[in-house]
Amino acid sequence: MARRGPKPRTQFPGPSVVFSSRMAPELKLELEKAAAARGSTISDEIQRRLRRTFSDDEKIADQFGDSQTYMMMRTIALAIQWSGVGGIASHPNWLNDPAWFDLAVKTVNRLLEAVRPEGDTQPNVKGPASSDIDAALEYTQNFVAGAVWRDVQDADTSAPINKGTRYEHKLRLIKDEIGQVAARSKTSQADLVEMAEQLKTRGKPKNAR
Repeated sequence: MARRGPKPRTQFPGPSVVFSSRMAPELKLELEKAAAARGSTISDEIQRRLRRTFSDDEKIADQFGDSQTYMMMRTIALAIQWSGVGGIASHPNWLNDPAWFDLAVKTVNRLLEAVRPEGDTQPNVKGPASSDIDAALEYTQNFVAGAVWRDVQDADTSAPINKGTRYEHKLRLIKDEIGQVAARSKTSQADLVEMAEQLKTRGKPKNAR
């Protein structure tokens, strides 16, 4: 029986298994370059990068809900840049110029409309119930739009970095970056309460007290 060579040194000690996989030659070359730059083995480089992808997936899920929404947000950002309003020096900042802001809104709307899934936009309901659905949809749009900006406005940017929920941490980051934009929203907490009460009232039977 042939003697085994010394166990290779690795950054990831502990039990391991041999895993064989095919890959494109250029990808293997990039892995070799990255491993050489770090002074590590290709095996360690592969493990490091795979671990990072799982960590990135968790971050994406936390920030965007899922990877598809994340990619849609990147596509929207790309469309804004292509329309000439995303930080190009010859154009004003699109968040602070009404004309370029409107162009960005229309561009994003067209981008989304181009990939709208086929089918009805709401359940096939007729009669009085259909008006209730319309009211609920309008409420959702108005309430979410107002509530998000209200939460950003109320975020405490002076709070310790290790305090608060993940949602509160996101709000603080947003306010730090575009607080002056969020301040333009005029929806108050009282407005949000009124929206909710109007929806409740509309959803009650006419003879209810």
